[in-house]
Amino acid sequence: METIITKQENGVMLITLNRPHYKNAISCKMMEEFEQVITEVKNDEKIKVVVITGSANSFSSGGDLAEFHGMKTQKQVEPMLNKMGGLLQQLESLGKPTIAHIDGYALGGGAELALACDICYITPNAKLGFIQITLGLTTGWGGGIRLIQKLGRSKALSLLLTGEVISAEKIIEYGISDRIVESLEETLDFANRIDTFSLEAIKSYIQSANDISKFEEMKSLQNKEINRCSYLWESKEHEIAVEKFLSSKK
Repeated sequence: METIITKQENGVMLITLNRPHYKNAISCKMMEEFEQVITEVKNDEKIKVVVITGSANSFSSGGDLAEFHGMKTQKQVEPMLNKMGGLLQQLESLGKPTIAHIDGYALGGGAELALACDICYITPNAKLGFIQITLGLTTGWGGGIRLIQKLGRSKALSLLLTGEVISAEKIIEYGISDRIVESLEETLDFANRIDTFSLEAIKSYIQSANDISKFEEMKSLQNKEINRCSYLWESKEHEIAVEKFLSSKK
């Protein structure tokens, strides 16, 4: 694969987003490859735990704005939003524990991906922000809904409405992550502990958590979020904000 590196050790699958020159921005190609990996994990009974991280000291800077900016209308952008939104639903309902390991930036869609995982571990260098509002948008892959469900209305809206990028300490304070680790190896050690136990017992606990999460309701709420994001995609404010962002990177 071109944009993702996978490494399986015993029952632990490590998925590394690998577009280092773009801070692991999520492109259409990465979505295709991510779908392949998720299908493999779901069907392979030897795999018990999934760890997702990024290369080059970054988790993911979010959607690839340079690629997605070519989509100008709601009709053009909705398939992309539905595609990645659907993949995050698949990840969330995988039936096996998923762990996000954030070292460096998790921004926009990268923060949405991390939030779709069951567990989130971060390094002291971690930075996280739902920056979509700074681009004239809302979250478009279900991340806003997940954040509100996880943190409650007030805390979640304080992040969503400002686009604030928060440090590792604040990520813990907000309750988005439970633990600061020094390295990926520490996160993998935790995954390896889970791997020592029965897959059926692991899946049973995940199913219990899924039952509480009300996935059918989440699907409906996510579809509404996608619709709102795709509607705003056509706005002049979004076009100007993205062009300003892309110009600053040249």
